[in-house]
Amino acid sequence: GFIAASRCLAEARTSNASVNGSLDQLSNEALPRLEKACSTFHGAASDAASKRDAQRRLASMQGTLCELFEIPELMTACARNEAFDEVLDLYALVEKGVLLHPDSRVMRSVAEACARVRLEAVDDL
Repeated sequence: GFIAASRCLAEARTSNASVNGSLDQLSNEALPRLEKACSTFHGAASDAASKRDAQRRLASMQGTLCELFEIPELMTACARNEAFDEVLDLYALVEKGVLLHPDSRVMRSVAEACARVRLEAVDDL
């Protein structure tokens, strides 16, 4: 009994030392790499989520954007048909959009195109 218990205790100490060594190696080598990989993954996942949200917003506004991009051509058609009041109404609509969304590059771009059409229409008067 006593000798067997002593051997068992010695084996337990050896196993414990081996486990402690493995845990030290894990905490010193593998854990920092794992933390770095998790951090990198978290950053990539956040980036992917924000891109997905932007795509979702764009898809939900696709119809509105298409209509907005058609306004300069519509103004040109109205001017060609001498519907100058409609040209001015469309121009006012775009200018209001620029006032509501002053940081929008899309609105500024459409407004610039509409301003050119408006000037051409005024010249045609």
